[in-house]
Amino acid sequence: MKKSATRQNGAIQLILVAVIISLAISAFIWFRDTGTSSRPVSSLPPVSQRTNPEPTNPNRITVSEVAPGSTVIVEEVELEQDGYIVVKKDDETGAALGKSTLLSAGRHTGVRISTKELADGDVIFIVLQSKAGQLVTDANENSIAVVKNVGMAMGHYDPSEY
Repeated sequence: MKKSATRQNGAIQLILVAVIISLAISAFIWFRDTGTSSRPVSSLPPVSQRTNPEPTNPNRITVSEVAPGSTVIVEEVELEQDGYIVVKKDDETGAALGKSTLLSAGRHTGVRISTKELADGDVIFIVLQSKAGQLVTDANENSIAVVKNVGMAMGHYDPSEY
């Protein structure tokens, strides 16, 4: 009687293990297949229609690092209309620290702007301004601006103190 009961328990355990393995394989296949769309790939729109394109704007500014001193160099600027590059302190509406000469519409490179003395850690905004003195904005009414820290903003930090 004991051998029969042991065989029966062994058979039940074997069946139970087989059921668990079957469920695990089925779950793996189901989750793998639900990770992809049920639509065939050929019915998806092209990638260009599935992603958000970068907004295009005829006005833009490119500035690399700004060192302490009295000059800001704008690597490249593109203007839709004649205008100025203005360097402001702290925010877009802050005091003007410097202003370029009037730039004609189009692309300009290496524009040097004389400014009031810029100290290490200062935050400046480099903005585009129209010929009439208004901030140049994009289609969403956001000003075209680049924010820069002058020099190494954490230049006063000495890690050996900690």
